[in-house]
Amino acid sequence: MMNRKKNSPMIRILLLVAVLGAGTAVTALIQKSGDSKNQDAPPKEYNWDAPIGGTPVVYYVVELETNGLDVERLEDVTTETVMVPMKYGNKYRVRVAGVDAQGVQGPFSDWSRFLTPEIAPPDL
Repeated sequence: MMNRKKNSPMIRILLLVAVLGAGTAVTALIQKSGDSKNQDAPPKEYNWDAPIGGTPVVYYVVELETNGLDVERLEDVTTETVMVPMKYGNKYRVRVAGVDAQGVQGPFSDWSRFLTPEIAPPDL
């Protein structure tokens, strides 16, 4: 009896090219990479400096943008740090606004540079 090892995703794609042609392999590769978008990646810490001058900030409003589309709003953030939850294959940006004791919100900062997971997704 032969002992068979499971083929890696890249070997399976190369086998598809040999059997079905290049167009099918590209479709399989896109489907493979798309599967990883739903997998959690390690979160990334995002920090900013408290504003200097003006009225003291009591809390921050933080907006997290995913892939340039969806924006999640976090209210009542009381530190100058947030942990950005991540999923493989996505990119994120952050912006922050301070709120004073009277509830007056200052302007939002510019959007941060894009944040992405630092390590590759696990093999599916």
